[in-house]
Amino acid sequence: MPRRGPASPTDLAPDALTKTPAGTPARFGALPAAARNSKSYAAWTDDFEQWIVRSQPLRLFSAPACKLSSKPGETEAEFTIRVQQAVRERRDAAVEKLRAKYTPKVTRAAEKIRRSQESVAREQQQASQQKLQTAVSFGATLLGAVMGRKAVSMSTLGRATTAARGVSRSSKEAADVAQAEQRQREAEEELKAIEAELEREVRELQDAAPDAAIETTEIKAKKTGVDVRLVTLVWKPR
Repeated sequence: MPRRGPASPTDLAPDALTKTPAGTPARFGALPAAARNSKSYAAWTDDFEQWIVRSQPLRLFSAPACKLSSKPGETEAEFTIRVQQAVRERRDAAVEKLRAKYTPKVTRAAEKIRRSQESVAREQQQASQQKLQTAVSFGATLLGAVMGRKAVSMSTLGRATTAARGVSRSSKEAADVAQAEQRQREAEEELKAIEAELEREVRELQDAAPDAAIETTEIKAKKTGVDVRLVTLVWKPR
C-alpha cells in the first residue's frame, strides 16, 4: 500500500488534473484501500475544512502611523516597500512645510539687508561729499591767510570757521557710515541665524527615526465560510 505524502499547494486548475501530457507513458500505482471507500472523501473534505479554519488565517498588514492597510494578495514585503515610500513622502512634505514656515522670516531678513546696504552706500556718498567740501574750505582759508597781509581779514576768519564746522560734519558723517555698516552686519548675522535654525530643524526631521511600524492581524475563517469545491483522487508523476 503506497504511503500518503504531505500535502502541498498547487496552482493547477481542477480540469488540468484529468489530463496526461501527450506522448508520456504512464503507469498508475495501486489505490489505497481508503481511496476505494466513497465515505473517505466526505471525511477528507471535513478534515480539509477544519485545517483551513485552524491553520490558514487571512493575514492583513497595517501601518497605523501612515494610515495604510495591505491590499488583498499583497505580501508583507510588498506592503513594507509601500510603507517606506509613504514615510519618505510624508517626511519630504514636512520639510517643505517647514521651509514655507521660514520663508517670511528669510524674506524680511533679506529685505533688511538690502535696505542697510542702500543706507551704507548713501551715507558713504554723503561722507565723501562732506570731505570734499571741508577740504575746499581749508584750502581757501589757508590761501587767504598766506596771500593776505599781516592782519587776518574777517573773510579769512569766516572761512576758517566754516572749515572747522566742516570738520565736525565730516566726523558726524563718518559716524553715520559706521552705524549704517553696523546695521548691515547685524542684518546679515540675523539672516545667517535664521538659515542655521532652519537647516537644524530640517536635519532633525530627516534624521528622526521613521514611524513605519507594521502590525499583523490574523483573521481566522469560519467553517461556514469555507467552500471546498473538489476532493478527488489524483496520481502525482514521479
